[in-house]
Amino acid sequence: MQLYSNDGTQSEIREIRFNEEEVMRYCQIIGVEYKGYVPELFCAKLWPEFTLFQEFINEKIYLKETKVYQTNKLVTCTNYKAELRKKEVLKIKNFIKYTYTFKINKDNNNCIYIEQIFIKVNQI
Repeated sequence: MQLYSNDGTQSEIREIRFNEEEVMRYCQIIGVEYKGYVPELFCAKLWPEFTLFQEFINEKIYLKETKVYQTNKLVTCTNYKAELRKKEVLKIKNFIKYTYTFKINKDNNNCIYIEQIFIKVNQI
């Protein structure tokens, strides 16, 4: 008996730009000195802007794991290409495990790669 299924991969690409005032406020809230760079986890703010993530706007999901790989620092007032990808959806008994990746590139150079795993509990 199969206890899980995988629904496949989907992705969405958008042009993004970080607003300096928003980044400065974020740094102040988390207690980090603003040095002209965008903190890695500020990128989480962008996820709800993607249609691909809209299904979770009014849903209760749990963040289980985050992996961040940054090769180039992100700066404000610069255009980037961002890709949100639904990498994997596994249905396991009464849970659904979602794995998403988020990549930000500038001129075909990878700046940051974030992988997050979310869990949604199905109502029985």
